[in-house]
Amino acid sequence: MQESYQFAPSMAGFLPSLTAFHFHQTGGRAKLREYGVMRGTPARGRCTIAGSAARRGACGRCRLKVKTDMEGEVAIIRLSGNLTGGPESDEVRGAIRRLLDSGARKFIIDLKGVPWINSTGLGTLMAIYTSVQREEGVLKLAHVSDRIQSLFMITKLLTIFDTHPTTEEALGAF
Repeated sequence: MQESYQFAPSMAGFLPSLTAFHFHQTGGRAKLREYGVMRGTPARGRCTIAGSAARRGACGRCRLKVKTDMEGEVAIIRLSGNLTGGPESDEVRGAIRRLLDSGARKFIIDLKGVPWINSTGLGTLMAIYTSVQREEGVLKLAHVSDRIQSLFMITKLLTIFDTHPTTEEALGAF
């Protein structure tokens, strides 16, 4: 069943600036009406908060989650959610620091679950890269989406980061 959405008449003049909407399953309808942005029932599994608030993780579901695994001597850090700075980015840096302190020197950051990175998130990745390089380690990025790959290309970070389409390919590159 496909659901349709209709912009509230009061927002008709702002259509060009309303490009980033996410809707979550719980409380979606109430939140949308509360913000006065759209009418209708939200799609399942999406964020209720519009625009930059959703990218900041204000809804709770968009927040960055960090999971670390060891595959032999390679530490794999799996991220899911938006990489936009704040306490979650500190958590990523802390995880890398703990792994470096325990002797790990090979890292893969899996970005499969990261739909959005802002400039602060890019700064976080650069800080991680610098920390790993300082300890004579190696950092690779896996599952870099086309959108994030374009961001790396525009900012010339593609020349710094070693990116791979899959975690397996990144593992094989060590």
